[in-house]
Amino acid sequence: MEWRRAQQLKIFIVVIIPVVIIGFFAFRGFYPAPSCFDGKKNQHEEAIDCGGECVLCKVLAPKPIEERWVRLVLVSENVYDVVVELLNPNADYGVVHLPYRIEILSGSNSKIAERAGETFFLPAELKHIIQLNIFSSLVPSRVNLFLGESEWVKKEDMAVTSTRLLVGSREFLPASPGLKPRVRAVLTNQSPYHYQVVVVNVLLLDQRKNVIHSTQTIIRDLTAGESRSVDVLWPAAISQTVADVIIEPEVNVFD
Repeated sequence: MEWRRAQQLKIFIVVIIPVVIIGFFAFRGFYPAPSCFDGKKNQHEEAIDCGGECVLCKVLAPKPIEERWVRLVLVSENVYDVVVELLNPNADYGVVHLPYRIEILSGSNSKIAERAGETFFLPAELKHIIQLNIFSSLVPSRVNLFLGESEWVKKEDMAVTSTRLLVGSREFLPASPGLKPRVRAVLTNQSPYHYQVVVVNVLLLDQRKNVIHSTQTIIRDLTAGESRSVDVLWPAAISQTVADVIIEPEVNVFD
């Protein structure tokens, strides 16, 4: 019996083990080990063949914030609003902080008024900046916008990438006996967050989509799931025909 077991062990060592070894190397030949040159995202790589155990991935610089347009809106005699439309063209980056400066120039290119401020952007966000009630005794001819340096943040590093503020039931009500012109809407917080300050930009557009009036209001302590009425008044009747209303709520999620 012992002799038979010894023979079986000898056959196993001489035949089976070499077959297993040959099979292992044949498998490795068909399925090579992960590497930094295999065209696959593996071994903890951030992208294909870079990051992790491989060379650092090339970081693509975000595209600059785009100025879409700048509008000067006459509010009353010698009083103007400035409305700016800006776009963050980057779906993978937000902007924590962006300083800006607005100059209003006369026909002789002399500066007659100036405003400065700062803003922020969510990824791929289209937004408006409004500067209200700028006084000028001279008739403006041009508005210049100067954007400072953007402080970028990757989308993956942002705690909140969408405020999930929904605007519904919006309408413009013109002036009527005893009532001032107004915009009404319902703002719903569909996020799981309690927003302490919501800034709401309101733009009135004519049939050509030009801004004819603008204003801002603030809603405080909008809790998760809450809906709240927005009621914005204008002090005097609006002579132009209002064809559309833009209501744009925003929350600085970086504060």
